Amino acid sequence: MRGAARLATAVALVVAPLLPGVSAAESPAKSIPLPQTFRNINPVRCLQLPFRKDRCRTSKVPGTVDDTELLNVGIGPNGDPAVVTDRQHLVVHGAGAYLIYELGPTRKVDGLNEFSQPQAQLGQVVWQGFSTGTRALDGLLVLDPVIEANRLPLAIRIQFVDRHRKPRLLQPGGRAPVDGTATITLLNISSSPRFLGVGNAALPPLTRALDTLYAAAKSDPRGLPPYAGNGLPASVPGTLIGQTESTVTAPLHVDGRLTVSGSTGTPVTGLGSHPIAGGATLSGFLNTMPATFHAQLNAGQRLALSLDVQPWLDQRTCAPPDHGPSWAAWAATHPDAAAIGDATATLIGTAAQAARAADYSPYLQTDTNGLAASSFHYEMASEAATRRAGKTMTAKPGAIVAACLAGLAIAGNAALLRRQW
Repeated sequence: MRGAARLATAVALVVAPLLPGVSAAESPAKSIPLPQTFRNINPVRCLQLPFRKDRCRTSKVPGTVDDTELLNVGIGPNGDPAVVTDRQHLVVHGAGAYLIYELGPTRKVDGLNEFSQPQAQLGQVVWQGFSTGTRALDGLLVLDPVIEANRLPLAIRIQFVDRHRKPRLLQPGGRAPVDGTATITLLNISSSPRFLGVGNAALPPLTRALDTLYAAAKSDPRGLPPYAGNGLPASVPGTLIGQTESTVTAPLHVDGRLTVSGSTGTPVTGLGSHPIAGGATLSGFLNTMPATFHAQLNAGQRLALSLDVQPWLDQRTCAPPDHGPSWAAWAATHPDAAAIGDATATLIGTAAQAARAADYSPYLQTDTNGLAASSFHYEMASEAATRRAGKTMTAKPGAIVAACLAGLAIAGNAALLRRQW
């Protein structure tokens, strides 16, 4: 992760000079840029950076392309991804030939209808065909769980100890080898370094943008929150003082349950969980602090989990001061310059979180335009899937080394285009 963060900082240093800023010889700018998303980066731009040209091929489509992706993550006994699939639904709008490149990397891809014949080429996914006006394409993409482990927004860690507090390993499928306790920790790993503006925004556009974000944060997490250039302005009038580098984390809305097979009690505990027969439900936002739960298992029982995860906005980070009903109502109290500066910082910080959340949609980055939304589902991988994943990782060590080197090359070449740094 440290190497990835350094790479992201290097990319940001390349991109930062392209953003509006203030030089020592200039007076403060009269507008403040809002943080941009890195989703759907134009491949032509990446030719200016030290990336492989075959990772920068341009798609050709007759119009917009809507992209809906459901990532299913099957985790192994320790919480690491064992199986990662992407159920993708594309809708090509416009009449004409289309050629769509997605960065992947993908192990395997299968079309799910007669018009869908995607191919995996050196890890990239290629869709090619002809649209008579509207063409729906469906595919099931099998991704590499080792590569995706640090690109997914959520990480899960599972530790198991027996009744004597001796560390043990859960068996494939989450089965307990002996009586003991499993500790399940959820981690938000979406953090990314960004350059953020510092300044004081003009009050009316400031409150409009904040109320837009606040309304989105209070709505059901789905699709994309508003971000700069899509629901939010690219900049707001005001005085830009300078820039600062910050670590931005997209809040994750997590909803689901943890259960223990065969249990009739309430074996799962943890802050924010609600006990049910055989386990507990949980629903809330995961920000920078991990969330930890404990499950009591008897020998032979299985730990199961089913979690729906959506990068979104946490209304607690953008709520008006003093529990006010809206930012417009706050503005009516005639706040002083210091309060406006604080509100500007809230806008920029929340807009950065929205941009980071948008980085995950589409998950497989491309250069087409259109609506895009990605969602994530985590569950315990089956015993058979876990064993298959283990064999894949241990049967051919030479191939694994080659895959790791290829993964490092892909990470270096596509860090800007993919959304995980």
